[in-house]
Amino acid sequence: MEALDTIIEESSSQSASDGRSYREAILAFEFISAVVCAQFLLGYLKPLTIALQAKDCDLVYAHSEAQTLVSVLQDLRGNVDERFHALYLRSCNIASEFEVQPTRPRATGRQRHRANAPAGSIEDHYKVNMFIPFLDHVIQHLTERFPPDLVGPLYGFYLIPAFIDKLTEDIIQTVEDTFQDELPSPDEFTQEIEKWIELCSKDNIKPISTLIETLAIALKQYYPNVNTILELLIALPVGTCSCERSFSSLRRLKTWTRSTMSEARLFGLGMLYIHRDDHVSEISPLEVLRRWDRTGNRKIELAFKDDDDDN
Repeated sequence: MEALDTIIEESSSQSASDGRSYREAILAFEFISAVVCAQFLLGYLKPLTIALQAKDCDLVYAHSEAQTLVSVLQDLRGNVDERFHALYLRSCNIASEFEVQPTRPRATGRQRHRANAPAGSIEDHYKVNMFIPFLDHVIQHLTERFPPDLVGPLYGFYLIPAFIDKLTEDIIQTVEDTFQDELPSPDEFTQEIEKWIELCSKDNIKPISTLIETLAIALKQYYPNVNTILELLIALPVGTCSCERSFSSLRRLKTWTRSTMSEARLFGLGMLYIHRDDHVSEISPLEVLRRWDRTGNRKIELAFKDDDDDN
């Protein structure tokens, strides 16, 4: 709010007008109530969300946490009146700091663009039309994304060398039962798993923590069952956000000021940004400029003149 106040006071015309519009929208009681509800419910989801973004996420444990989270949210749904009352009081306290009065949108007989369920009070309006639908939405999608019958296939992730120590006899049996119809050599599954565990115990294999890397060492002629299970797991919906990081990086790099950037340069910048922690600091800026100069499209010969004279 302080930043918007500064823009309104020190800027002119359009910037000040935009600042006043944003300030008015933020100080609407409907917006304050929505932010309070979102912060409260998403606080339950934050640890699971962060865990799922890791490349070496234990999806079996994440599935268990999701089931626990669904149970907690369902209990919250059964006690929604008391829990939302505390959120409503918090919204009112925040609104009072900015001299905003609790209000609700005008109710009409027919509303097509927002929730308009009848409610007796302002608190009931936001509980019925905002908090409960959002809570039900979270519960529904967690249940669909992490169904109870998914735990069997997820146990297959324990075939990854980094998680191989978590394999138990019961888990191995569950994996075999789950993929029974897909295994090319089901009669030799137990023997193959014993060989696979021994392979994964080697120091150069143990650090592997992704399906792609694991599949590369699970040669089909030696580990046909393990190879098949890994291929099926790769076909499952992704469990991490790694595949989306390239799109996020592209959005930061391909700005409107770089609209004429060539594909080769965009590819190079993207690789540098994505792998910025992998010895990128060891790249010599002078060598980059030399390679840039070889294209013949930049007049930067003077940048190397003194250096060439020294050599």
